[in-house]
Amino acid sequence: MSVEAMSLVLNHSRAKGAAKLILLGIANHAGDGGSWPSIATLARYANIDVRNVRRNIAALVEMGELRVKTNSGGLRGMAKWERPNLYHIMLTPPGASATTPPGASATLTTLEPSFNHPTPQTPQGGCPPQAAGGARYPDTFEQFWAAYPRKTGKGAAYKAWEKAIKHTPIEQIQSAVEVYRADPNQPLDQTLIPMPATWLNQSRWDDGPLPERREYRMSSAEAGMGIGQRMAEQEQLALIRGDYLEIVA
Repeated sequence: MSVEAMSLVLNHSRAKGAAKLILLGIANHAGDGGSWPSIATLARYANIDVRNVRRNIAALVEMGELRVKTNSGGLRGMAKWERPNLYHIMLTPPGASATTPPGASATLTTLEPSFNHPTPQTPQGGCPPQAAGGARYPDTFEQFWAAYPRKTGKGAAYKAWEKAIKHTPIEQIQSAVEVYRADPNQPLDQTLIPMPATWLNQSRWDDGPLPERREYRMSSAEAGMGIGQRMAEQEQLALIRGDYLEIVA
């Protein structure tokens, strides 16, 4: 428990209702390296369901009071998918130095920009300033990009992502893309995976699991030609699109 972090939330947070209860719950677990209570734990603290916890976390991020690193909490040795989110409370009491190192004290937490809270140098509605190596993107989009299994059309994906987060919590999109990436029925041919912009524009995070990839039995002639796997992937793509593909023996 961090009494200082909880005092910081109680006295300086602008959040209200369930959002403030969630922030207090996070502060209750705070340490020098942040805190990582599970979504279920936060739901119990605030007496709300998991979906509303995610919505309130997204609101806290928008307010600049919370920073979230997906699947970055927990203990060493845990698999990535087992790790809870890592939270940092981004509040600074009036008069505190903005240069105090993070973790020195819960009451002197450095005020940093949140994932989608622009810095003063960021143009309104645009990308962060250009760097020598090219365009820079918000950390939350970079997390999405790193998780998505097909790396094509980053600029178009960013535009689609900006539209998507206006009506859907960032955490919901990120959680869904992690599940999508881990789906065992992903096409083996990456060209059969939707472009990232398409996935975002079509709200694919609301889709269920991919249809089961069917095993295609090759004839002796096809085995020599190496086309059996390709036909199996085409069949899966047809199922994803809702088409019907008949395979003639």
